Amino acid sequence: TVAEELAKKGIEVDRKIITMKDAKKVGEYEATVHYHKEVEVKVPVNVVAENAPVAAPAAEEAPVEAPAEAAAEEAAPAAE
Repeated sequence: TVAEELAKKGIEVDRKIITMKDAKKVGEYEATVHYHKEVEVKVPVNVVAENAPVAAPAAEEAPVEAPAEAAAEEAAPAAE
């Protein structure tokens, strides 16, 4: 999931506050982390095939990479 991939980068985020449009295909998407009703952060997400080789990110702010099936779990809006 997006939350697990962020945790690997040292950013702990409750997955319940992350929303993302339904990502059923490989490609680039954007997830939103809702910290507060007036504070949200857009996070670029690169959905890759589970067995595809992943290139090392070139920049510090490289998109989070999540397997296609895990990205679909983040599609539900967060409950308030």
